[in-house]
Amino acid sequence: MFCSFDLISQREKRLCAKNTPQSFCENYHQIESSMPTKNIKSTDVKHIYDKNYFQQGVTGHQEFIHFKGEYKDLMDKYREIVDIAQLSSKESLLDIGCGRGEIVLYHAKNKGVATGVDFADDAIQMAKSKAADLKIPCSFVCSSFQNINEKQSFDKIISLDFIEHLSQEEGEAFFRKCASILNKNGKVIIYTGPNTLRRKYGYPVIRFLLKLSGRKLPKKEADTTSEHYKLYHLNEQNAFTLKKMAEKAGFRNCSVSYSLHENHLTARKKLLLKTFFKHFFLVGLILVAEK
Repeated sequence: MFCSFDLISQREKRLCAKNTPQSFCENYHQIESSMPTKNIKSTDVKHIYDKNYFQQGVTGHQEFIHFKGEYKDLMDKYREIVDIAQLSSKESLLDIGCGRGEIVLYHAKNKGVATGVDFADDAIQMAKSKAADLKIPCSFVCSSFQNINEKQSFDKIISLDFIEHLSQEEGEAFFRKCASILNKNGKVIIYTGPNTLRRKYGYPVIRFLLKLSGRKLPKKEADTTSEHYKLYHLNEQNAFTLKKMAEKAGFRNCSVSYSLHENHLTARKKLLLKTFFKHFFLVGLILVAEK
């Protein structure tokens, strides 16, 4: 039998232990109280992706301060994606929703052509400032993915912790855009942390099993309890919905795996990976698809 505590993700452990800065919570509480939460598009809440968000609201901000563009400087999650992408210095890379731009900076430092796009001006300014400090030649563009020039083309596109911030309609448009700007046989690599099947089915089972052993978990997963959650996670995915969107846009050889880092694989979880039940208990979805 699986130990239910083993099935708690790294993200949940971080969030349970983390005290989010008060100013950050207050900022998003004010935003949430003034907006409806149905039928929101990412463009409707663009203003929440400000400097506070990238310096306090998402992981990696402390690491970014000391980031020098080296592989060893990347967060574990970023290293995992870089390994899966198998980036070559001869390949062009586009990072959509690049945030602070760590992977763009890493690829450019290793002689690759790299571009980062994000509609958050504060994130792009942070990325450009870091590139200037490190004297790394790369391009950062403040733009929505919809406005990416389709006369450009890339060998590989990555997008981390981005697709869940888009509405369903925007998500489908995102995959169409990727298909239109990828070179033939190019690859898109998508990472998204949440898993809707785990939220609906797996987490209640984990919570129940822990309760039997005398340990308590909150009724909802830790990352869904913040004041701003409903405003920025607009359309979370699971392995099947993510793959379906990619295939609908014309991608082939689509496969979805689970982040080894995010799930902190124990011996029990390694066994789980070999079964269909992985879709109900693991997080950190990684889609790889070819044009």
